[in-house]
Amino acid sequence: MGLGFRMKIPLIIISVFLLWQSSKVWLSFTQKKSDIEVLFLKTSKIKLYLRKLIVLFLHAIKNKKNSLLCLMLSQLQNNQLVTSSQKDEWIQQKVHIAVYYEALCPDSRNFFIKQLLPTYHKIPDNVQMELIPYGKATTVKIDHGYKFTCQHGPIECNANIIHACSIDILKNSSIQLEYLSCMIKHNIEPVNIMKICAQKMNVDYNPILECFTGQLGQELLAKYGEQTNSLTPKVSFIPTVILDGNSENQARILKNLLQEVCRHLKVMPEGCKL
Repeated sequence: MGLGFRMKIPLIIISVFLLWQSSKVWLSFTQKKSDIEVLFLKTSKIKLYLRKLIVLFLHAIKNKKNSLLCLMLSQLQNNQLVTSSQKDEWIQQKVHIAVYYEALCPDSRNFFIKQLLPTYHKIPDNVQMELIPYGKATTVKIDHGYKFTCQHGPIECNANIIHACSIDILKNSSIQLEYLSCMIKHNIEPVNIMKICAQKMNVDYNPILECFTGQLGQELLAKYGEQTNSLTPKVSFIPTVILDGNSENQARILKNLLQEVCRHLKVMPEGCKL
């Protein structure tokens, strides 16, 4: 037997309400997320509404009471409030890691190889890296560009410029880190190692070489110098690593970056579970 007119009214209202809530879910998650994340979040929340609707609708049919309409709407609204409170847990949280380093600095090299790269390999979806190759260098503006003085000599200045060019040209953060980590192992011959690492990783080094030999490389390094010198407090040790804008706990960060990054995450990913 078909449903009576009195039972159809609640169904129509509930259907409209469900569409309205679904549209809110769709719109609330469309800013600054990848397509995969958006699809996952939308689907998860809509499924919750559908499950709640089915349970309450069956309950309404069983009791055949139009007075349950208010209860159904109330329950759906409560469910919306609960899922909204879980929004932060569903969004993939990222910790911003800013590394102020020098291309020939032994401590910078150790940090890249023993801390930064392994941390990225364990929790790639939970870190957003910013690499700043300058350190304790100085910059002087001259007529046709800039004159740099670096802590480990002119070779380091050249290596820093190549790193700056690589960061500018290689937009993919994963490739950036792997490439810079490869070069920093043997940056005593910066141009040669740039080519060797590029061949290993199937990277076209010609744009990087053009940047290095041209004006762009100097401009990039000068910009990194301004960024480094603007830090408060000033850098006293290289590398200096800042997590989500916080420069505290440098000793702990340099010793165990993964552990310190995991402390910043509300929901612990698998890579943090040692």
